[in-house]
Amino acid sequence: MKATKIFFEGDLQIYHPSSEYNKESARFKATEAYIDWVLNNSKLNNEETIYFSLGDFFELSHPLPSENELGLSYLTQGKWKHKYILSGNHCYNRLRNDFSISIFNKLLNTTLIKKPQELDIEGLSTLCLPYYYDNIYSDLKPMKVEYENMQGEYDIIISHIQDETQAFISNDPNSINISKLKGERIQGHLHAVKNNVSGYVNSPLANTKGEVLDKRYCFLYDIETKIIEKVEIPNFLNYEEVVYPDPINIKEDEHFTVYTIKDYTDKQTAIDFYRKDNPNLYIKEMIKKKLQSVSDEYKSQSKKSIKDFFEDYSSENKISKELSNIILEKIAIL
Repeated sequence: MKATKIFFEGDLQIYHPSSEYNKESARFKATEAYIDWVLNNSKLNNEETIYFSLGDFFELSHPLPSENELGLSYLTQGKWKHKYILSGNHCYNRLRNDFSISIFNKLLNTTLIKKPQELDIEGLSTLCLPYYYDNIYSDLKPMKVEYENMQGEYDIIISHIQDETQAFISNDPNSINISKLKGERIQGHLHAVKNNVSGYVNSPLANTKGEVLDKRYCFLYDIETKIIEKVEIPNFLNYEEVVYPDPINIKEDEHFTVYTIKDYTDKQTAIDFYRKDNPNLYIKEMIKKKLQSVSDEYKSQSKKSIKDFFEDYSSENKISKELSNIILEKIAIL
């Protein structure tokens, strides 16, 4: 059976972080909810579709057992005809000289892409540009040099890099100019590029407050027509800040929300206050209330010497100049 679609997924970054405030991780549970959504979505998960991870499948280069278990469960339950996993900047572990995605080596119908290569995917000429660190491959030049010197024309160019369209400054060292390569770009690495500029695919979850978008999408590529359908991803993870003791109003349709509590005076009192009505509240960070800053007038006064203070006092209280001089002489001795 020939595949008809390719499901492109942005940086999943499976992660199960520990926390001093929570027994469980909101981010991990939100990832589980997202994976359930994909596996139960017949448009994305079927025998006529190819799965393509655009890199950073895991957050850590050496994933925890619970993270590996979730990743294996996801890929083994998928009905996809074939699975491609692109290596990203979070994948390579220098100490182990191995990749986090190597755990998928023995999965059936699975291809791991750790080095740049050309593929034929159901007749589509495809160039894959994974992220790799300089000097880990003796047969490759540093990634920026290697990729910027590439030329050619392809149906799809799949990468995990920041390309020239996302350069923040002139000659941005983090950007790689692949303008010599021609073809439809479908890219991971940047998690929240608005409107999916230059084919960047959103990460399924916002990993920080700065990555929150009104809507997130994955790509469904039609192999025959070469048309991309943007499939909206439900919002599984939110980030909110609350100033103690303002109330928290949790909506019934919310999945998981991570809270930052600001301006508390006593940490445990603030935690107890919010968890009284919401015992499973996910707290990411707590920021203590700052003491009121010292006024500029007081700061300027604090720089004055004893002599300066006495001269001001003498002037205000009309102490004779002769007496003032006697006292100032005594002060000078001290």
